[in-house]
Amino acid sequence: MTQSNRPALPGAKGPSGKIMALVRKDLLYEKTSRRVFIIYLLLYSISLLISVFEPGIGLTSIDEIKGVTPASQLLCLFTLTTTIIVPLVVFMFVIQSEKTSGAFVIYRTLPVGCHTIFWSRVLSSTIMSAACFSMLFLIYFAFLVFGLIGRDVLTPLLLGFPYLFLLFSLSVFNSVCSIALTFNISPQLLPTVVTAISTLVVVLPFLLSRNMVGFDGQTAIVSYFARYGVLGGISFGLLGLSLLIGGVGSWAFSLKRAYV
Repeated sequence: MTQSNRPALPGAKGPSGKIMALVRKDLLYEKTSRRVFIIYLLLYSISLLISVFEPGIGLTSIDEIKGVTPASQLLCLFTLTTTIIVPLVVFMFVIQSEKTSGAFVIYRTLPVGCHTIFWSRVLSSTIMSAACFSMLFLIYFAFLVFGLIGRDVLTPLLLGFPYLFLLFSLSVFNSVCSIALTFNISPQLLPTVVTAISTLVVVLPFLLSRNMVGFDGQTAIVSYFARYGVLGGISFGLLGLSLLIGGVGSWAFSLKRAYV
């Protein structure tokens, strides 16, 4: 199919219009995106309520961090894992479903370049991650306003711009890595990769536990934030790596002759 007789992309004019059309498809018309968004917010809300009425449940190390409440520790944990789960699990699953059903091939029949397809998926993943952790902050802030939880030494850091910028840079980095990986490996191998990454995300808290490494990883992370805050150089470094990895991944995708 030549460029001249490819079907048009509805509502898309110019490169930016094409990107936004693809982003709307990912965020508004993918059932997986909507389900994950709702389930994740419900899970966090329930966890936060439990931390209010039963502060010891699931937070056995909280006494080791002076001046940090379970609510702030939960917000830190959920926001950081959001930047991993959404790109590395959700979008990998969506793309795998498209490849196995043949829907992914349709992208190449549209008047859209490989680089546009690649970066539109990165943008979709980043926006989805940002929407999730933004809602987590809104829920946390609502609990603060209604007096269900109190402020602690982490609250100013978690609600400050450096931490938000860190979450954004992590979302971009993980989105670029996951899309580059998913676009450039075969669909037969992709389920194995998704399973391996999902398993790693689930067992990571156990791998960082005191029994495995001699210290509590969650406590170490929260203590570091409480003592030193967020180093801006980390965020800029992640964004720089994202551009480098994204450029290589997009270029490799443009060289592919088969898309399933």
